[in-house]
Amino acid sequence: MNDDRTPATDSGTGDEQTSWSRRRFLNTGLATGLGAAALGACSTVAAQDATTTSVPSVEEAVTHLSHPDPSEETIALYRYLHDEWGERVLSGQQYEPWGVDEMDHIESVTGQRPAVQGADFIHDDKSQATDQALEWWDQGGITSIMWHWGVPGQETPEDEYDQSRNTGVQIDLQQILQEGTEPNQEFWAELAEVADELETLRDAGVPIIWRPFHEFEGQWFWWGVEGADFFVELWETMHEYYVHERDLDNLIWLLPHTGNPNPNWVPDESTFDLWGGDTYSGGTSYQWLYDDVVSIHGEDRPIIMHEIGRDDGATDGQPPDPDAVPQDGAWWSMWINWHTSWLTNIEDSYLDHVYNHELTVTLEDVPDIVAEYGGGGGGGGGDPDPDPDPESCRDFGEFSACDTNDDGLYRDFNGDDDVTTSDVVEFFEHVDSDGIQHNVEYFDYTDSGEVTTSDVVELFQYVSSS
Repeated sequence: MNDDRTPATDSGTGDEQTSWSRRRFLNTGLATGLGAAALGACSTVAAQDATTTSVPSVEEAVTHLSHPDPSEETIALYRYLHDEWGERVLSGQQYEPWGVDEMDHIESVTGQRPAVQGADFIHDDKSQATDQALEWWDQGGITSIMWHWGVPGQETPEDEYDQSRNTGVQIDLQQILQEGTEPNQEFWAELAEVADELETLRDAGVPIIWRPFHEFEGQWFWWGVEGADFFVELWETMHEYYVHERDLDNLIWLLPHTGNPNPNWVPDESTFDLWGGDTYSGGTSYQWLYDDVVSIHGEDRPIIMHEIGRDDGATDGQPPDPDAVPQDGAWWSMWINWHTSWLTNIEDSYLDHVYNHELTVTLEDVPDIVAEYGGGGGGGGGDPDPDPDPESCRDFGEFSACDTNDDGLYRDFNGDDDVTTSDVVEFFEHVDSDGIQHNVEYFDYTDSGEVTTSDVVELFQYVSSS
């Protein structure tokens, strides 16, 4: 949680909405190739200047991620975040055992559960966060883990949250990075303790959105007290150890700004994968914060609101309004609401509105991530889809495709025995290839005697109607 209170300046909500499936198609980059008019897109969607990029291939995802050899599950999660980004927003909730069962509260009010669970290594028993992540992945969900890290080696104040605050510092913080000092020894011991927990998740095939040193430039936690250079060295030291020594290939590193992002505090770009901000101020889409993050990092990757919530006595501070997000172009990839009263202070009617909106991803909407975006098991809480009948699949040189309903037309391009918008994207990328143009009879969805972008539109309409 932060102490940031940046005022909100974003605009109100929009009146028009379109189905998320059409938005998904438009925002993959196909609109650029085909033209919005060819798709019959409404003027509202065409004018929204969607911020998403096309879903990176597995090979591209490897080059994006800061681990040189990320796990299959990590690649799949990263690709899934890209696929939803600019189309729908993942709901998230910090979950802590402090008197309120946040998941029960959300389900009782909305009938839904969030797609993303937030966990924290704040507890003396670090395995608590690990167990949460294991259980949530088994249920089909995604976990983001933070760490309210108490000052290394400092035993007071007793509460680790208070130890993490700037007001709880009782040592020379510079000693933490000075080899041979007691704080430095404790720093490495505690770093290793949490690495052990993350290693358990790695070995179980559970990918994690990892956001250490949250709200770093705010200077209300010890890792920000000594300034930007100290923080950057902390971040890069952890990254070097976790990636290159402990081989934690299951982490997607999220750089977690405050509500006032500062470019002077950004570590080497090779040490993080995603970025975002947080705030407890009011707003609808929080466009002002989205734009501030974009001004530093650009918007070629999903942007995350990693904390939001309503403080006691406040009249604002709540998840982004899904009506306002497309109107303002503030396409957050996900938001994570803070725990306990920062959740229960939000009006039930608003919570219900957000969780049951067509642009909000809840737990039941999350696909079998690894099967759809990376292959193998895990994710989605069940076994991956069965392999399609090999007799119904053909190798077309640059790609393979499968006929899923025995009508002689090949529509499944990723081999998951299903036809989705991911296949539309794959088809569009290969529509001019020899594999398609020399085998027109297999891809002529319009029965026109040739394969053109009209067949891409036809495949999209097939997906939308199925």
